[in-house]
Amino acid sequence: MNFFKKHFSRYKEKYINSLIFIFTTVTTLELGSFITLKILKKDGINIFTDAAECTYFQMLMPHPYLGYVNGPRKTCEDSIEVINKLGFVGEELPPKRSNENFYVMLVGGSVAQQLGHIPIRKENDKIASYSFLGEHLNKCYLPPKPYKEFKLSVVAMGGWNQPQNAISTLLFGDRAHAIVNIDGYNERNAFINTDTALGLPSNNFAYLMKLKYTGNPILEFLISLVSDITLLQYNNPLLKYSNTLNLIRKTVNRISVIVDPNRNYWREKFKGDRKISYYGQFALPKTWDAKKIADYNLTQYKKYLEITSQIGKVNNTKTAFFLQPVPALHKELTEHEKLVPIDYKKAYVKLEKEFLSLQEKGLEVHSLTKIYKDIKETVYGDGIHASFYQISPNKYESIGYEIMAKSISEVIAEKWGFTKISSSNMCQ
Repeated sequence: MNFFKKHFSRYKEKYINSLIFIFTTVTTLELGSFITLKILKKDGINIFTDAAECTYFQMLMPHPYLGYVNGPRKTCEDSIEVINKLGFVGEELPPKRSNENFYVMLVGGSVAQQLGHIPIRKENDKIASYSFLGEHLNKCYLPPKPYKEFKLSVVAMGGWNQPQNAISTLLFGDRAHAIVNIDGYNERNAFINTDTALGLPSNNFAYLMKLKYTGNPILEFLISLVSDITLLQYNNPLLKYSNTLNLIRKTVNRISVIVDPNRNYWREKFKGDRKISYYGQFALPKTWDAKKIADYNLTQYKKYLEITSQIGKVNNTKTAFFLQPVPALHKELTEHEKLVPIDYKKAYVKLEKEFLSLQEKGLEVHSLTKIYKDIKETVYGDGIHASFYQISPNKYESIGYEIMAKSISEVIAEKWGFTKISSSNMCQ
């Protein structure tokens, strides 16, 4: 004890100066970071806005067959409350097909996900989920006997494209009574300006893998740093409010999204091949021209839909396929909707034609591209998603998703024998 007293007395001034230096440095960094964040928010830089507090890839976890699903990341705590054990938002598919309720499994990308279940904050500040399609089905129809009500189970994720949808039906299709597949927009990239096969994972998967295969060790370090800082802040109530760490994390997020994470630039430049990259895994012959690649990918797309249909038949599960609406076709766009450039119109017209040709093979295929043709108001909030607004603690409103839910419900009700129970405006 005497040793510590003597030691402190001897070096007291040194310790005090060190503490003053640390305090001054931390205060300066925090103040500077606070001001910088305020400036960047004011300038409207997207990655620095409040919406970036929980970035999409931080909400994900790897899945051995589907690439990624929603995960248990504590940094996105609000979202965890509505995520089921399978990694999806909303009603969980039972391990065995229910004898009580009629389960509809909705598969696809982010549009299917939002149509199926959107997290909603209730009056008690708890998070639940709201379903446009589920709401329409249960208010307007009765399922076939002996089932009591519809249960809508979303097996869809932002950025998913075929064959992730087909694989999900292989994994879970026997748990549901019916499968509704909605896709088209994410797949469009495989038909325009591409040199890879359909199925190249979205950037979300590469960010989740911490950019390990870009060939860029700096990017790998930066994305790992984001992940570690985020977790460190969550576990430490003091660091949670650090402006300095917030600035570092958000700056790195900004840098990381500039680079295409599916490419290994170093390998391509110095070795001349695409090994050790996601592009390499999905690479097509360099001798193929754009038309040959597009035709090949269209064949693959149709194959995945046919496989899904066959999986349904094996499992005695009903299947229906819907090509999602896009701003490029049939709608008179508002000034807001025109802000997003459209470079895929020709490719989507061809996709629609090939999609509908599957009727000849007995698939229930239906195009939704004309459902907004008479709507003058703004439907799209961005390049593909319909705008939606919370109007009460238990309800969202959306012109786009309500029309989509009604259109899909009418088709499957007729095909699968649902009984209409309401003549309200919503159901007309």
